Amino acid sequence: MDSIINVFFRKASYKIFLECDKDLNVSSISKKIDITYSHVSKILFNFIANDLVVIEKNGREIKTKFTEKGLLLNKELKRILKTLNHEQ
Repeated sequence: MDSIINVFFRKASYKIFLECDKDLNVSSISKKIDITYSHVSKILFNFIANDLVVIEKNGREIKTKFTEKGLLLNKELKRILKTLNHEQ
């Protein structure tokens, strides 16, 4: 049976979103949650298009950072996950 979290949220999307505030590069995020780099990039570009995340480039390294809107959503998402008794 699916976890209640997976019923409401796409597992990859919310896991990627929660990793965006940990000062990780895209490659590290993909390794940490075991999703391909291209899939992580595709989801991140959706976050960017919706003004939730910005990317910072330092040479070839790409890191993510929340916008104000992203910080608010991150806070609420963590609250919802805690309410649903989901370990992050």
